[in-house]
Amino acid sequence: MTFHDGTGADGYFFIGVNDLVTYTVTWVNWDGSMLETDTGVTPGSYPEYNGAEPVRASTAQYTYTFAGWAPELAPVTNDVTYTATFTETTRSYTVIWKNWNGDVLETDENVLYGTTPTYDGETPAKESSEQYYYTFSGWTTENTSVSGNA
Repeated sequence: MTFHDGTGADGYFFIGVNDLVTYTVTWVNWDGSMLETDTGVTPGSYPEYNGAEPVRASTAQYTYTFAGWAPELAPVTNDVTYTATFTETTRSYTVIWKNWNGDVLETDENVLYGTTPTYDGETPAKESSEQYYYTFSGWTTENTSVSGNA
């Protein structure tokens, strides 16, 4: 590639192609939100993300840990977008089974989201009074799959 500017010994000034070509490296989070844009990146250089480690908020079901970038980092040969990837881990919760008076009958820890806990203790009881006899008939809330501490 030559450009005439009238200053070279023979009237031409030479510029190498690699001196003109640069690329843009874009870094986005899992949801497409912009994290960083690197402009003027020279061909063959290795991309480098300089921002804070990407995060993804937990949900009731999962926690997320930053796992890296997709596609895999490689020397720059064109404009490229890297997307943060995350490893998901199913959250676990604590389920506390209480008697009518608030006494804890059983505590189940590390119950995975979406599973249905089971009470493994003795049948809850309430002492009879002069007027009434009591028989266990169930829990105050329906025993359904876990979506939080209960």
